[in-house]
Amino acid sequence: MTEVDRLGLFTIAPSSPYGDFEFHALPDSLFADSLSVSQLISDTILNNNFTVTNDGLVFIINTSLCICLNEDADTTIDGLQVPISNGVLEELNSINLHFRYCNYSCKQPLWFC
Repeated sequence: MTEVDRLGLFTIAPSSPYGDFEFHALPDSLFADSLSVSQLISDTILNNNFTVTNDGLVFIINTSLCICLNEDADTTIDGLQVPISNGVLEELNSINLHFRYCNYSCKQPLWFC
């Protein structure tokens, strides 16, 4: 328990994901044949207090020029939800449909306390 020994404005909120991270593809290139699959894994995702994010927290994955093959972890939210495991988004399996780069982006759903 924290003791408050002075008057002031205090913000009490849970930790939440913060900052940027990158995805890494294995293999880093593949044929645009609608059959070849690449696996993506993110950097470790940290919270705003520099702790590793909790397992099960979901991020919305957006793609262009490719298809993400993962199952949607939460069908009640629009988009493809992928959960964090061991602090990373892993095993994002994608198929490239075009002779171009496959673009991935993600964001955390908005939650209100």
